[in-house]
Amino acid sequence: MTRWTACVLVAVSIAASLPVLAAPSEFDRIVKVLESETGGRRVKLGAIGLVLRASAQLAHPAGAREMQIAVLGPAEAGGGFSVAQVERAMTRALDDRWHQVLRTSTNDGQSQTIVWVCPGEMTEVIFFVAQPSNGVVTRVKLDPRDLQRWLEHEEGRSESR
Repeated sequence: MTRWTACVLVAVSIAASLPVLAAPSEFDRIVKVLESETGGRRVKLGAIGLVLRASAQLAHPAGAREMQIAVLGPAEAGGGFSVAQVERAMTRALDDRWHQVLRTSTNDGQSQTIVWVCPGEMTEVIFFVAQPSNGVVTRVKLDPRDLQRWLEHEEGRSESR
């Protein structure tokens, strides 16, 4: 391949990715709503977020096709993240296709987890874990057929032990 051809390929690749880079993702919009409602601020994760996304896209663990994570730093001083704030924010951020399916907390009440699901050809799941000092929101896009195969495989492995 000539140097000219390589330059053209790189330029076309960059140009094709610009609209994707310019438009905020649905996940970023959800995080902004959470920041607005809870007072928390997104913490930069550096390469960790990139590694998670790449591993989901390459390895597809348990049917995962895409994975995004955001850590929200301390909410108002000493206040932590309230489940009511998070649920209000998610009600604003998500459309009617999404359903809250789980809310749980640790025995000491220090950590709470809320899960929303959007069924479809590719099922999307959002987890929010609220702790006294931070909140973590994770979005996973799953292929239900691959997840089912993984579950059946894991079930077979546990029976053989």
